[in-house]
Amino acid sequence: MSRLFQLRMKLEQQSGEKISAANVKWAAGNPMGLAECAAPDIIWSYDLGVQNRVIGYEALRTYLEGFKGQIPPHQHVLIEPVFRFYGDMMIVSYRYQGTFEEEAGGSMEGYIGIQV
Repeated sequence: MSRLFQLRMKLEQQSGEKISAANVKWAAGNPMGLAECAAPDIIWSYDLGVQNRVIGYEALRTYLEGFKGQIPPHQHVLIEPVFRFYGDMMIVSYRYQGTFEEEAGGSMEGYIGIQV
């Protein structure tokens, strides 16, 4: 294995752990966990609630602040995470499946695609 390959594998693992932890916070009702794992020059470009890209860490924090108190606790799964490297940049995408318990005892599922 090349040194570059080993480094990329380590970065994927570390990033995956941060993203998983951030999404655990999201599922518990805390949207700010997503900002905690964001790079200063993040571009948040694919989310059902975003009409335009959210560019930069402070813009992401402002965007996520709007979700405080709006996310009910729920179960979640990260589906098909993909890590791509372009020079010194990494793009991560995945689908998020949240299962919300309804008052009647049923559940509701949805998918959100996110690029971080």
